[in-house]
Amino acid sequence: MILRRLSRSRRRAYGTALAAIAVLTGVLFWPSAAWLQAAGEPTPGHANLSCDACHVPAPGTLRQQIQGSVHYLFGWRDTPAAIGNAPVADATCAKCHERTKDNHSLSTLSETRFLDVQASYGVHHCTGCHNEHHGVRVSVPSTICSNCHQDTEKADDPISPDHKSLVAQEAWDTCLRCHDFHGNHNLQEGDHKFPTRLEDGFTLQAVRDYLRAGEPIYGPVVTPAKRPGDSK
Repeated sequence: MILRRLSRSRRRAYGTALAAIAVLTGVLFWPSAAWLQAAGEPTPGHANLSCDACHVPAPGTLRQQIQGSVHYLFGWRDTPAAIGNAPVADATCAKCHERTKDNHSLSTLSETRFLDVQASYGVHHCTGCHNEHHGVRVSVPSTICSNCHQDTEKADDPISPDHKSLVAQEAWDTCLRCHDFHGNHNLQEGDHKFPTRLEDGFTLQAVRDYLRAGEPIYGPVVTPAKRPGDSK
């Protein structure tokens, strides 16, 4: 036996290492310790979700998944097979974030006129702007508006400075000081009405804090996100 040839101190060291590996493996696969397996911090608002709220097993057995991946490598199928869990799709997000009205819906952002920004940021998918496990609400810069609104100009523009001037100045970090990107907040109520002067809008720092993980600033939510177990 190899172990008998080892000194007592080495046997003790190997035994300790094996025990540590066993304990670590047990901890990692213990149901209540799923957070240890996470790739990073959850998006604000997702902290109380279980992993399987978004991550579901991929179709097929492990053998079939590996076989599908091998077939993809050899060019025998067009897409790779998911191994373990299936990729999180837009439909997964929509289960909780379904809305009847969206100022920047995926269907709109999937149009061919937005091919450039699709290639740069993947805006036609939820995870293009909301990349989970980064601990922030939005994972793209607020200046992303510049990709689609270079020609924004309004007749009888009521704001000061007007949109045309702000576009000319490339003041893209001012957009979210007045506008709620998805339009899912009631900006017509109380202190959250649309401002007509930029100086009356939200401060740039407040917007940046909110996009990271700060307190909500845009007012009451029109369609709250559903939680697992909520009735349809």
